[in-house]
Amino acid sequence: MKKTNGYKVDFAAKVITITKRFGNAAGVLGTPEFEVMQQLRKEYADYKVQYKTIERNENKETYKHLTIDEMKRFLSTREDSESALVQFARVENVVGNRKGKYAVIKKWFLKNYKEEYNAFLSLDIDRELEELENKLEQENESEQNAAA
Repeated sequence: MKKTNGYKVDFAAKVITITKRFGNAAGVLGTPEFEVMQQLRKEYADYKVQYKTIERNENKETYKHLTIDEMKRFLSTREDSESALVQFARVENVVGNRKGKYAVIKKWFLKNYKEEYNAFLSLDIDRELEELENKLEQENESEQNAAA
């Protein structure tokens, strides 16, 4: 699909594939996209019109809440926290304020601490669940004592 026009005509499958942006613009009367869409529908009346779908990798490993502050927090919990934080500061200084700073730091962090960070996350979740269960048990006991 070309980025310049927002649509693609597949003659073999008799399908016109449009981008979301093109479709939104084509829905506004008088826009150039509206005119193009009218022409496409006129010339290819028996063709099906569909939106372009973006293929997503469902198995992609993501780190949704991994911010620079979260990386520092994790490094501060380690036994060698002082040297780890010094090394982290060096990486930050080397990267500076250039474009893509976060991506470079994240790549360095995951290269060096990925397994430990994943284990840390699972421990955090397990601990939080345990604390929540204890809290619920205490509330249930206090409700039962109050009812008695």
